[in-house]
Formats: sequence, structure tokens, C-alpha cells
Amino acid sequence: MFSYTECDQYYITARKVAKKLVDAGHEVTIIAVRGAYNTQISKEEYCDGYKIVRLDSSIATLMRIGLLSYISKIVLRKRLDGQDNERISIVSVAILISNALFDWAYNLFLSVDSKVVNVTHRFEKRIGIRLPRWARSTLNWHVRMFSIGLYGIFVVIRKITRVVLSGLVYLFSLLHRYVLNPILPNFLYVDYYLHAARVTKHEHFQAYHAHDLITLPVGWWCRLTRRAKLVYDMHELWLERAEKKVRPGRKYWMMRWEKFLIRRTDKTMVPGYSIAKEVAKRYKVPEPVVLLNVPEYREYTPSSLFRDDLKIPEGKKIVLYAGIINILRGIEEMVQSMKYLPDYCLVIFGPMYYSDYITKLHELIRENKVEDRVYFHGPVAFNEVSKYAMSADVGLALHKNLGLNYYYVSPNKLFEYMGAGLPVVASNFPDVKRFVEGCNFGVTCDPDNPREIADAIRYVLADNNRYEMMRQNAIKAAKEFNWENESKKLLAIYDSFVVK
Repeated sequence: MFSYTECDQYYITARKVAKKLVDAGHEVTIIAVRGAYNTQISKEEYCDGYKIVRLDSSIATLMRIGLLSYISKIVLRKRLDGQDNERISIVSVAILISNALFDWAYNLFLSVDSKVVNVTHRFEKRIGIRLPRWARSTLNWHVRMFSIGLYGIFVVIRKITRVVLSGLVYLFSLLHRYVLNPILPNFLYVDYYLHAARVTKHEHFQAYHAHDLITLPVGWWCRLTRRAKLVYDMHELWLERAEKKVRPGRKYWMMRWEKFLIRRTDKTMVPGYSIAKEVAKRYKVPEPVVLLNVPEYREYTPSSLFRDDLKIPEGKKIVLYAGIINILRGIEEMVQSMKYLPDYCLVIFGPMYYSDYITKLHELIRENKVEDRVYFHGPVAFNEVSKYAMSADVGLALHKNLGLNYYYVSPNKLFEYMGAGLPVVASNFPDVKRFVEGCNFGVTCDPDNPREIADAIRYVLADNNRYEMMRQNAIKAAKEFNWENESKKLLAIYDSFVVK
């Protein structure tokens, strides 16, 4: 099983697939990666009967270049004269550096000039003779001419420095944009492919499982050279992700590459019905197996974990967002909706990887004057998420429409809310509406409209009978949409071509 992640305790996607296969009697090894600067995580790990092998990159030099590239990117985005969100031009960076050098040299000259004048006064004092005015004027004139000459030299040096530094910064920015950015990730992928192929060479695997497009090439190579089966676990439309913009020309060739690979797999799995239709249409292949990203089933047991941990007053209804905290999840609109809901509080529950975005959220919270009603809670172990979610009153799944990958999304948090017995307010996208309205355990709305979000939350919680009906529908639906049921599709695939 190939997974281009660290496959730690918070990345459950590959782990739960491996565990289910192990429980069914298969032997499973996950080939993952270890971050270049994360040496604390072990290279080998045995967990729940399966083995995780984490590969180190052998191209540390490129990683160091990547770090320099990142530093240059930060330098080019520094703010100038207090103007926020304004990118400094390359020439501006060079001017800043040259001005600093000029100021240092000119200040040094002024200190030398004052010392020359002091030496003149001390010379007069020592010989006991005061120089005539004409002699003093002549000496001062020569000193001033010397100063003007040095000043001219410094001006020339500054202009030369500007030109040289402008060129260097420009060349480095070109290196960052056209060489390091596009090539470095590809080298890392190729390095992973070579290491993964070498690790699997000495073991006889009957099937290979590739998570996402990144690992599909090495899966295809192993299938080709070792006459084994290949399963492509497509977690999303990789080329339609908003966080990884792909230029049109490159996207065209990558789609051709994915089309070539996907036609040479034995089975393809996707996480949603709309994505399955899109893949079949785009690559002219049979419709893939839909394997929903759902959690394990847990009995509904109400709790008060959020109220206890965050000291939330009893009279406040808890509106929950659970998941990664980034700009793609509609969290800003959630915060803005709170100003229309004075009797509700919002709990943002998940890992806070992006410190700049967290800072921006705090500023937005202050602007909307909802500091006392928006809470942040860090991540917990995956098997504890449902227990915490059961202490909320309504769940939010408001992905923004930033491309097909998000428009066709079937978010796992939707099923986590379902398992926790939470009525939901979700984006009005096709697959989301299929579950929310089909199972009648919430409502959908425009994820870009804070007022509409507030109205939807109010609608869900306004009527106790309606709320209780939605909660019971969620609990009922969770008995159908859970990993115990969904994993039967996974086992059927492997049972069809793998001998235990």
C-alpha cells in the first residue's frame, strides 16, 4: 500500500483501510514517507497487525535549496512602509539593501570627517599656535572637497549595488518560480518511487494499493513488473484542487498521464457518486466503485466535553465545525454568521497548522465583536472525535465552491456529524444534498452567505420537535453509512483477485 504521507496517528485514511484488510486475513505493509525535518517519527511501525515503512529522502541538498527558496519567497512578500498585503517589487528589495549599505558607508565617512577636524584642533593646541583664517579655510576646503569626492563615490557604488542586487534578486526569483517550484516536488516524487520500488522488490505482494494520483505511477510500475493487481484509491479529483493550482498546459498532460494510468488499474475507488461519474466521463472508463469516507459506527451517547473543556455556559447552543482549519472550509463565513446569532456559540475544532490563517480568524472575530462566543479546541485522537461531537447541538460542513473537487465533495465530517447524532447545516452541493436532504438530518445553504448560514442554523434549532426528528434521522442514517458496511465493498474487491 503506497501513501505519500507520514501516515501518523492523525492520518486515518490509509490506516483504517489497512486495519480492515488485516482483520480480513490479509498481510498489509504501508509504504509512507518521513518528513525531511521530522526525525521524531519512527521509520518502521507495527500497528493493529499491519506494518508502516517510512522512507527518508536521499536528496537532502534539494531540500536545502527548497528551504532557501522558501526564505526568498518570504523576503519578496515582506511588507513595506506599513502597507499590508502589498508585495514588494524585486527592485524595491534591491533598493532597500543598497540604501542600508549606503547609509552605513556614509555614516562611517562622517565619523572619519569629524575625527579629521578634531585632529586639527588638537594640532593647534599642541603647538600653541592658532592657524590663520586663510589656512583654516584652505584646510576646510580640502576636507569638504574630499567629502564631496567620497560622497560621489558612494553614490556611484549605491547605483551599481542597486543594479547588481536587482539582477541577483531577479535571477533568484526566476530560479524559485520556474525551477525550484515545479521541479523540486517532482524530484521528491521520483525519489519516493525509486525507494518504494526498492523496498517492495524483495517481498512478494499479490496486490498494490495506491492512495491518490501521487503514488499511482509506482503502483503501476510494480503491477507491470511483478504481475500483481493494482487498486487505485482516488480520494479526490487531484487536478481540480484549489490549493494546488495547475497551469492549463501542465494540467492537460497530467490528465493524459492519469488517463493512461487509470486504464491500467484493476479497480478504481472514489469517495463520491458525482466524482465517479466525472471520472468515467473524463477518462472513458467504467464507473469506479464508490467507497465513502465514513467513520466507524458508535452508539450515540450524549456528552458535555466541549462545555467542560471550554467553560461554555449552559444556555448557549453549540454550533460545531470539526476538521482542518484553513481558508477552503468556509470558516470565515461561519464566524461572520455568529453576529446574527447572539444566543449561539461556535466551536472550531481541529488541528491549527496554519498560524497566519488562525491570526486572520482572530482579527475577524474581533471585527465582528463575537470574541465571547467563538472558541478554538485543538485536535484529539481520531477515535475521540465522535465523543466530542456528541456534546454539540448542530454541525457545520460548509465547503466553498472553489472547483469541481469541492463542488462534488462528500465530506467525511458530514458522516462524523451523522454518527454523533448531529443535525447539520451544509453546502448546497450535489452529493452533500444527496445525503443531508435524502436522510433529512439537516438543511443546505449557500456557503458564501453568512446571513443565510445564520438563518439555516436558526431554522434547525428553532423547533424542538423538528430538531429531535433530525437528530433521530442522523442516528438512523449512521447505522447505514459507517465503515463496517462501507468496507464490505473494499473486501469484495480484494477477495475477487487476492488469494489469502
